[in-house]
Amino acid sequence: MSLPRNYVQRRILDAILYAQNNLGVQLVGLGAYTAPITDAGKWVIRQNQIKLNVTHGDSFSVAIAMEGIEKVAKKINRPLSESKIAVVGAYGLIGKALSRLLANKCKSLYLIGRNEFKLSALCNILESASAKIIPSLIIEDISDCDYIITATSYSKSLIQSSHLKQGAVVYDLAQPINLHPHVIKDRPDVARIDGCYTNIPGINLGVEMGPPAGTTFSCLAETIMQALEGEEENHVGEIELDHVQKTRLWAQKYGFTHADFTNYGNKLVI
Repeated sequence: MSLPRNYVQRRILDAILYAQNNLGVQLVGLGAYTAPITDAGKWVIRQNQIKLNVTHGDSFSVAIAMEGIEKVAKKINRPLSESKIAVVGAYGLIGKALSRLLANKCKSLYLIGRNEFKLSALCNILESASAKIIPSLIIEDISDCDYIITATSYSKSLIQSSHLKQGAVVYDLAQPINLHPHVIKDRPDVARIDGCYTNIPGINLGVEMGPPAGTTFSCLAETIMQALEGEEENHVGEIELDHVQKTRLWAQKYGFTHADFTNYGNKLVI
């Protein structure tokens, strides 16, 4: 993130072209920071040398995040329809799609971001939602929320202990994480969930990537499913809710589900 953008894009393109030209790869999934640094993959497919298909994989990230949030709500008997929910990074790639889905599922939806214009544009999209929509430039405004979903690519931890109400649930799918371990140590009443870890039964990746054995990041899971389906399309740029639903159907077909809840990779009992 500290390097010149064009230099990083060139390195990403070199890697993709190596995969395409030397390894015969037909589909590339953009993981980690490679999606945001390439305009959610749109920059990649604009390059004349690219012949393969590209996905950022974040449509399934939205699907699996919703599965996880609904699962924890049921587990702790705190219905989303009666809850206040905050999305930190609300107008980002994943945050925007999640906000659109949550806007008709919860009591109040707090949209947290640093760009007032982008927040206003998102509010316009959500103007017919059943939830009360509350845009904010201030992270402290999450302090009244039952659920906090982090979906940023900001380089620093944003959420502090004082920002969280008693018994809050933080679904942290930000990269890097938005909630530092010391906060959870200080606040045992708060539950933090590693966001978007996905069970991939029957598939051995052959490499340790961070998530527990038998699971992986949902963006990689989407790439795997698209390859299994043999779908020769690009899924880049803004997330389409129709494609989110399509990835849900793929997941049902292949038995991909939200992984057991963990917190920094450790089993979480709620």
